[in-house]
Amino acid sequence: MKNLISIIFILFFSLNAFTQMKVAPSGNVAIGTINNPINNGIKLQVVGGVSVFTSTIAVPTSAAFIRGSNIYSTVLTPDYTWWGNDQTGIFHPSPNVIGFSIGGIERMRLASTGQVAINGLISGNNFTFTVNGSAYCSSVWTPSDNRYKSN
Repeated sequence: MKNLISIIFILFFSLNAFTQMKVAPSGNVAIGTINNPINNGIKLQVVGGVSVFTSTIAVPTSAAFIRGSNIYSTVLTPDYTWWGNDQTGIFHPSPNVIGFSIGGIERMRLASTGQVAINGLISGNNFTFTVNGSAYCSSVWTPSDNRYKSN
């Protein structure tokens, strides 16, 4: 009976002999692909644009929102964001770099080199930490050098 339901479900979601959605008896699901969800070891595979958000109410005011895309994301289209605030989040502008945007404006970037930039770009400098604008520090660590001391 379970296989019959799966077959009916697959036929229902078929269009022009290309299955748009496959649900295997194991519970694996494939959407937008001709791959067989039974043997690929992946519970959910989606080929095509995807938007996923979580909400416990019918009309969310703020909920986790994930865009699925095959291109690098931008400050205006971050990969990880929030429902109703979709230009604030984490984006992936190039390999080995993540950025953080607020209101569609890049505010921070982190590279695989360990470099961090706030309100500015990492490229073009060799500094580990760059701030473009005023910065405040409540205390500063000062290195000590024995060459300038006695006793």
